[in-house]
Amino acid sequence: MSNLIFKGQQNNYPTTSDFGEERSFWPYYGKKHEGIDMRGNKKTQVFCEINGVIKERYDQKNSYGKKLLIKTNLGYLTKELEGCILYQLYGHLFKYDTKVKLGKFIEAGSLLGLMGNSGNCYTKDPNTGIYVPVTEKQQNNENFNEGVHLHLSFMTELKNKKLLEYIKEKLNLKNELLFLDQWGYYYWLNPKYVYDFLNLFN
Repeated sequence: MSNLIFKGQQNNYPTTSDFGEERSFWPYYGKKHEGIDMRGNKKTQVFCEINGVIKERYDQKNSYGKKLLIKTNLGYLTKELEGCILYQLYGHLFKYDTKVKLGKFIEAGSLLGLMGNSGNCYTKDPNTGIYVPVTEKQQNNENFNEGVHLHLSFMTELKNKKLLEYIKEKLNLKNELLFLDQWGYYYWLNPKYVYDFLNLFN
């Protein structure tokens, strides 16, 4: 098995929006960013960050567009986390790799697909300076690079609050922004502390 985690994407691609940044545009006005966005050209390769099983492979016209949800049971790290699930969400993809199948186990560093601008992505109008949605025609155009980025989020279900307490204890966190509680269903975890925590087991 490969290392538990892979951080090549964050080392190679610039971050354009950090975890916790407040949104100032529709439909996310007033909400905080629940992940990180990394900029790249269309068809840039996207890799799996953490070992897990592909739970969802879903095409949305809005929101995250072509997205993948990967599930990792953290119980194999320690019995104290038995039943705690960590999810990875990859959004705005252009295309999935042909080997990406529902229910398949995938290792950190494995190819997932190609970066794109599907779903709710925006580009600045050169005449008005206003951000406007990328059209479906532009999303399907391999040479249209405006709004292209990878959205990456880490989540755990609301019932797994013990995971938050465990991470805080192990990393000795006090007032740092570890998670967001918005949209329901999930706690959205700060990627920085997810990596710091998992590195303890690497």
